[in-house]
Amino acid sequence: MGGFVQSSTAGIVGIHYNSATKTLNGNANLTPSAGGASGFFTISGLTPNTYPANTWISVEFTYDPVNGVITYTIDGVKSTLSINNYTITKNLVPSQHNLINQVIATPANTMVNTGALDNYSLTAVNAATLGVVTVDEIEKTANVSIYPNPTADYINVKSTSRVISVNVVDLSGKSVVSKKSADSQIDVRNLTKGTYIITVETDNGTETKKFIKK
Repeated sequence: MGGFVQSSTAGIVGIHYNSATKTLNGNANLTPSAGGASGFFTISGLTPNTYPANTWISVEFTYDPVNGVITYTIDGVKSTLSINNYTITKNLVPSQHNLINQVIATPANTMVNTGALDNYSLTAVNAATLGVVTVDEIEKTANVSIYPNPTADYINVKSTSRVISVNVVDLSGKSVVSKKSADSQIDVRNLTKGTYIITVETDNGTETKKFIKK
Protein backbone atom coordinates (compact mmCIF):
# COMPACT_ATOMS: atom_id res chain seq x y z
CA MET A 1 0.00 0.00 0.00
CA GLY A 2 1.30 3.45 -0.77
CA GLY A 3 1.01 6.70 -2.63
CA PHE A 4 3.02 8.52 -5.24
CA VAL A 5 2.99 11.71 -7.30
CA GLN A 6 2.98 11.19 -11.04
CA SER A 7 3.61 13.36 -14.11
CA SER A 8 1.77 12.80 -17.37
CA THR A 9 4.38 10.20 -18.40
CA ALA A 10 6.09 8.78 -15.29
CA GLY A 11 6.11 8.56 -11.51
CA ILE A 12 7.97 11.32 -9.66
CA VAL A 13 8.12 10.50 -5.95
CA GLY A 14 6.31 8.22 -3.53
CA ILE A 15 6.41 5.94 -0.53
CA HIS A 16 4.95 2.49 0.04
CA TYR A 17 4.59 -0.20 2.69
CA ASN A 18 5.74 -3.76 1.98
CA SER A 19 3.50 -6.06 4.04
CA ALA A 20 5.79 -9.05 3.50
CA THR A 21 8.90 -7.38 4.97
CA LYS A 22 6.95 -4.89 7.12
CA THR A 23 9.17 -2.06 5.87
CA LEU A 24 8.64 1.35 4.32
CA ASN A 25 10.27 1.97 0.95
CA GLY A 26 10.48 5.04 -1.22
CA ASN A 27 9.95 5.68 -4.90
CA ALA A 28 11.85 8.28 -6.91
CA ASN A 29 12.43 9.31 -10.49
CA LEU A 30 16.19 9.13 -11.03
CA THR A 31 18.55 9.82 -13.92
CA PRO A 32 21.92 8.01 -14.28
CA SER A 33 24.78 10.46 -13.75
CA ALA A 34 26.65 8.91 -16.68
CA GLY A 35 23.70 9.54 -18.99
CA GLY A 36 20.78 7.48 -20.15
CA ALA A 37 17.05 7.28 -19.63
CA SER A 38 15.48 8.21 -16.32
CA GLY A 39 13.25 5.76 -14.46
CA PHE A 40 10.94 5.41 -11.49
CA PHE A 41 12.91 3.38 -8.93
CA THR A 42 12.11 1.70 -5.61
CA ILE A 43 14.31 3.04 -2.80
CA SER A 44 14.92 0.67 0.13
CA GLY A 45 16.49 1.50 3.47
CA LEU A 46 14.60 4.73 4.21
CA THR A 47 14.46 3.61 7.83
CA PRO A 48 15.81 0.56 9.69
CA ASN A 49 12.49 0.19 11.50
CA THR A 50 9.85 -2.42 10.78
CA TYR A 51 6.13 -1.85 11.25
CA PRO A 52 3.94 -4.79 12.31
CA ALA A 53 0.19 -5.02 11.82
CA ASN A 54 -2.07 -2.48 13.54
CA THR A 55 0.58 0.25 13.40
CA TRP A 56 -0.08 3.85 12.38
CA ILE A 57 2.85 5.58 10.65
CA SER A 58 3.23 9.28 9.89
CA VAL A 59 4.85 9.75 6.46
CA GLU A 60 5.58 12.69 4.19
CA PHE A 61 7.49 13.20 0.96
CA THR A 62 8.41 16.28 -1.09
CA TYR A 63 9.79 16.97 -4.56
CA ASP A 64 11.63 20.14 -5.60
CA PRO A 65 11.67 20.14 -9.43
CA VAL A 66 13.94 23.18 -9.75
CA ASN A 67 16.82 21.96 -7.58
CA GLY A 68 16.21 18.23 -8.00
CA VAL A 69 15.64 17.40 -4.33
CA ILE A 70 13.45 14.69 -2.79
CA THR A 71 12.85 14.37 0.95
CA TYR A 72 11.12 11.73 3.05
CA THR A 73 9.84 12.20 6.61
CA ILE A 74 8.88 9.09 8.60
CA ASP A 75 7.46 9.55 12.11
CA GLY A 76 9.04 13.00 12.29
CA VAL A 77 12.51 11.97 11.06
CA LYS A 78 13.40 13.77 7.82
CA SER A 79 15.99 12.61 5.28
CA THR A 80 17.12 13.92 1.88
CA LEU A 81 17.49 11.32 -0.86
CA SER A 82 21.00 10.80 -2.25
CA ILE A 83 21.87 7.84 -4.50
CA ASN A 84 25.38 7.16 -5.79
CA ASN A 85 25.70 7.53 -9.58
CA TYR A 86 22.18 8.92 -9.91
CA THR A 87 20.58 12.36 -9.72
CA ILE A 88 16.99 13.34 -8.99
CA THR A 89 15.24 13.99 -12.31
CA LYS A 90 14.47 17.71 -12.51
CA ASN A 91 11.58 19.72 -13.97
CA LEU A 92 8.92 17.00 -13.86
CA VAL A 93 5.43 18.50 -13.63
CA PRO A 94 3.05 16.70 -11.24
CA SER A 95 -0.33 15.89 -12.77
CA GLN A 96 -1.89 13.53 -10.23
CA HIS A 97 -1.40 11.82 -6.87
CA ASN A 98 -2.21 8.12 -6.70
CA LEU A 99 -3.11 6.06 -3.64
CA ILE A 100 -2.71 2.34 -4.25
CA ASN A 101 -3.47 -0.84 -2.29
CA GLN A 102 -1.85 -3.56 -4.38
CA VAL A 103 -1.47 -7.31 -3.83
CA ILE A 104 2.06 -8.61 -4.36
CA ALA A 105 1.89 -11.17 -7.17
CA THR A 106 5.44 -12.54 -7.05
CA PRO A 107 6.17 -14.42 -4.91
CA ALA A 108 2.62 -15.63 -4.38
CA ASN A 109 0.91 -13.65 -1.62
CA THR A 110 -1.24 -15.64 0.79
CA MET A 111 -1.69 -12.85 3.33
CA VAL A 112 -4.80 -10.73 3.77
CA ASN A 113 -3.91 -7.07 4.31
CA THR A 114 -5.98 -4.01 5.02
CA GLY A 115 -4.54 -0.49 4.91
CA ALA A 116 -5.97 2.90 5.80
CA LEU A 117 -5.04 6.55 5.32
CA ASP A 118 -5.87 9.41 7.68
CA ASN A 119 -5.06 13.13 7.95
CA TYR A 120 -4.11 13.11 4.27
CA SER A 121 -3.05 16.35 2.59
CA LEU A 122 -1.43 17.36 -0.70
CA THR A 123 0.26 20.74 -1.17
CA ALA A 124 1.73 22.36 -4.27
CA VAL A 125 3.90 25.47 -3.93
CA ASN A 126 5.18 27.74 -6.68
CA ALA A 127 8.63 28.72 -5.42
CA ALA A 128 8.71 31.74 -7.73
CA THR A 129 5.84 33.36 -5.84
CA LEU A 130 7.08 32.69 -2.32
CA GLY A 131 7.69 35.78 -0.24
CA VAL A 132 9.63 36.36 2.96
CA VAL A 133 7.63 35.92 6.14
CA THR A 134 8.49 36.86 9.67
CA VAL A 135 8.75 34.47 12.60
CA ASP A 136 5.52 35.95 13.99
CA GLU A 137 3.67 35.15 10.75
CA ILE A 138 4.95 31.57 10.78
CA GLU A 139 3.80 31.08 14.36
CA LYS A 140 0.33 32.44 13.54
CA THR A 141 -0.18 29.76 10.90
CA ALA A 142 1.43 26.88 12.80
CA ASN A 143 -0.59 23.65 12.78
CA VAL A 144 -1.93 21.87 15.81
CA SER A 145 -0.51 18.38 16.32
CA ILE A 146 -1.74 15.54 18.53
CA TYR A 147 0.13 12.46 19.76
CA PRO A 148 0.33 9.56 20.30
CA ASN A 149 -2.19 8.32 17.78
CA PRO A 150 -3.57 5.69 18.36
CA THR A 151 -3.58 6.07 22.15
CA ALA A 152 -4.78 4.05 25.12
CA ASP A 153 -4.73 6.73 27.81
CA TYR A 154 -3.76 10.32 26.95
CA ILE A 155 -3.68 12.62 23.92
CA ASN A 156 -1.07 15.38 23.96
CA VAL A 157 -1.98 18.59 22.14
CA LYS A 158 0.86 20.70 20.76
CA SER A 159 0.52 24.17 19.22
CA THR A 160 2.68 27.28 18.98
CA SER A 161 -0.51 29.26 19.61
CA ARG A 162 -2.26 29.41 22.97
CA VAL A 163 -4.82 26.63 23.31
CA ILE A 164 -8.18 28.00 24.46
CA SER A 165 -10.32 24.87 24.50
CA VAL A 166 -10.39 21.24 23.43
CA ASN A 167 -13.47 19.22 22.56
CA VAL A 168 -13.66 15.51 21.70
CA VAL A 169 -16.70 13.97 20.00
CA ASP A 170 -17.49 10.44 18.89
CA LEU A 171 -18.57 9.62 15.33
CA SER A 172 -22.22 10.27 16.21
CA GLY A 173 -21.32 13.87 17.11
CA LYS A 174 -21.74 13.42 20.87
CA SER A 175 -19.27 15.40 23.00
CA VAL A 176 -17.33 13.03 25.27
CA VAL A 177 -14.51 15.28 26.53
CA SER A 178 -14.52 19.07 26.80
CA LYS A 179 -11.88 21.28 28.40
CA LYS A 180 -11.80 25.07 28.66
CA SER A 181 -8.15 25.35 29.51
CA ALA A 182 -4.67 25.36 28.03
CA ASP A 183 -3.88 21.92 29.49
CA SER A 184 -1.93 20.13 26.76
CA GLN A 185 -2.78 16.59 27.94
CA ILE A 186 -6.26 15.14 27.46
CA ASP A 187 -7.35 12.11 29.48
CA VAL A 188 -9.18 9.59 27.25
CA ARG A 189 -8.82 6.52 29.46
CA ASN A 190 -12.57 6.30 30.03
CA LEU A 191 -13.46 6.33 26.34
CA THR A 192 -14.43 3.10 24.61
CA LYS A 193 -12.25 1.85 21.78
CA GLY A 194 -12.93 3.53 18.46
CA THR A 195 -12.41 6.63 16.34
CA TYR A 196 -12.93 10.15 17.71
CA ILE A 197 -12.74 13.72 16.44
CA ILE A 198 -10.80 16.30 18.47
CA THR A 199 -11.33 20.04 17.89
CA VAL A 200 -8.67 22.40 19.23
CA GLU A 201 -9.43 26.11 19.50
CA THR A 202 -6.40 28.42 19.63
CA ASP A 203 -5.73 32.14 19.47
CA ASN A 204 -5.28 31.78 15.71
CA GLY A 205 -8.24 29.63 14.79
CA THR A 206 -9.71 26.17 15.21
CA GLU A 207 -8.33 22.89 13.91
CA THR A 208 -9.96 19.46 13.82
CA LYS A 209 -8.17 16.10 13.80
CA LYS A 210 -9.06 12.43 14.10
CA PHE A 211 -7.58 9.94 16.56
CA ILE A 212 -8.09 6.32 17.55
CA LYS A 213 -8.64 5.10 21.12
CA LYS A 214 -7.20 1.60 21.41
